[in-house]
Amino acid sequence: MALSWNQIERESLIDTSAIFPSDEQLLSLYNRCQNHPNQFAVNIARMIFSPEEMKNSNCRGVKQKFALDKGRLTFIRNAVIKYYQIPPSYQVEVWKQCMQGIDTRCRHERRPKLKDIIFS
Repeated sequence: MALSWNQIERESLIDTSAIFPSDEQLLSLYNRCQNHPNQFAVNIARMIFSPEEMKNSNCRGVKQKFALDKGRLTFIRNAVIKYYQIPPSYQVEVWKQCMQGIDTRCRHERRPKLKDIIFS
């Protein structure tokens, strides 16, 4: 029996406690973010990293933050490349934009929500 792309990716990742989206979930997410690989990457990150992980981290572990798990980031990168069929010549540029989006989402997790400030 052949393994699906996700099973192969999951087996090669270091962090076995992480829960990765299924092929069906990724396809559904892709259909919602069709022309936006950056948003696709951010949405996958929100699925596989806890809010606490995102709050205390960023992609590269700079500015006194922890680095997000490289295995899970590799999973996101591979999903973006697969679903958007990014040619090798553009992969670095597209991934940089995706990492910027994920880092932006991490910053949003650190900032208190207006409703939390008003009601506290």
